[in-house]
Amino acid sequence: MRTRPIHATHWWAVWLTSFGTRESMTINRKMVKYCTMTRTFDITKSRERLGYRPLVGNFESAERSVKAFLTAEAKDGIE
Repeated sequence: MRTRPIHATHWWAVWLTSFGTRESMTINRKMVKYCTMTRTFDITKSRERLGYRPLVGNFESAERSVKAFLTAEAKDGIE
């Protein structure tokens, strides 16, 4: 049996907003707006006004994050 998209979205929203502590939650307009917002950051203004230049690019920063997570996971013995 396939899960309907709205049901899957509801389940995801409940999990996201309750961190696994709630079984169910009513979806309202505010929650839908919050969950569907685009969260991207633009550093154009920092580059222009402050002369900011990132030391690490996006790809390398993602690689570093994954490596740090895996290292921490190995130390804690989490599988």
